[in-house]
Amino acid sequence: MNWFYALEGQSLGPVDDAELARLAAAGTVKDDTLVWREGFSGWQPYATVRPEATPPSPAAGAADVPPPGIADTAKVRCAGCGLAFAEEETIAINGARICGACKPAYLQRLAEGGVPAGSTSSPGTHGNLGPDEIAGRDYSVGATDRISEAWGFIFREPSVLLLGGALVFFVTLAMQAVPYLGPIVGLVMTGPMLGGLNLFFIRRLRGETVQLGDAFCGFGPRFGQLALAHVVPSLLSGLCYLPGIAIGAVAIVRMLQRGAGPKGDDIAILVVAGIALLAGMIVAMWLTVGWMYTILLVADKGYGLTAAMSLSRRVVRLHFWQNLWLVFLGGIVVSAGFMAACVGIFVTFPLVTAAIAIQYDRMFRDLAPAKA
Repeated sequence: MNWFYALEGQSLGPVDDAELARLAAAGTVKDDTLVWREGFSGWQPYATVRPEATPPSPAAGAADVPPPGIADTAKVRCAGCGLAFAEEETIAINGARICGACKPAYLQRLAEGGVPAGSTSSPGTHGNLGPDEIAGRDYSVGATDRISEAWGFIFREPSVLLLGGALVFFVTLAMQAVPYLGPIVGLVMTGPMLGGLNLFFIRRLRGETVQLGDAFCGFGPRFGQLALAHVVPSLLSGLCYLPGIAIGAVAIVRMLQRGAGPKGDDIAILVVAGIALLAGMIVAMWLTVGWMYTILLVADKGYGLTAAMSLSRRVVRLHFWQNLWLVFLGGIVVSAGFMAACVGIFVTFPLVTAAIAIQYDRMFRDLAPAKA
């Protein structure tokens, strides 16, 4: 039996009975989490439908209806969850249309002085917390959950979200294939490409309407900062390998000068070079994961390069290994797509990018934008 469940204003699923039970055991689905399946007249708290509870009576004639909020006849989208509803099923609050399920959380955010997701304000204005408050609060990183949520997210509107991600990936590859200048063009352009795609996903996560062209919104006023947000961390991470490369080069030059294979001293130098390269790889990985949200902070909140790098590192430090696992799992998923005749990567790349965007939104949505 297929279930849908609401999480942070988003409708996720479908999942079967076993997966729903696993999500409940993991604490992702709680007693007050709204769920829906065929036969229900509306969303129900999980506590009322779990196996030991008495399920609500199926609504007459409701067996073949889609989950509330996804009907084809809907005219408006909820600014909280982004799902489509008939206009009479929503109410107007602060210039936005809100469904009944999102109303309590939306009103709570208004009472706290924040700008709710999906309001009519521009992207990046959500939240009123300072960087110290964001860096000081706890969070969780469920890598497999983020991948699962991203799958439901991009396939909810594949003609926009999935296609947008695939186009960005294709254009990025094309830029890197430019003769002679490909590596330089790729290094400079990857930041704006990724920044635009992430902002594209973030806007949709917050209930805003996006169009296919918005996936390239990194080519705008923040182009320079987005380019630096990829170039600088990449170069700094790359510098970590220089000691090992330099030491190895010494051994190679010595062997070339003698015109013979490695001897005792050369082997010792090569061992030291290998150790230095391994150490450099560990440090580079630490830096890369620490700065993984830099581009998103620049694109979404308008942060400058150094401020974005610093805040990303401070927040990631709280749960470094969980964020590392998200990056590692994402790499496995992208690699799996590449091995699927190289075509699957046009699905797995948007999927992993969306997963990281979802994690970022959970961690930084309440962050106030940078002051102009």
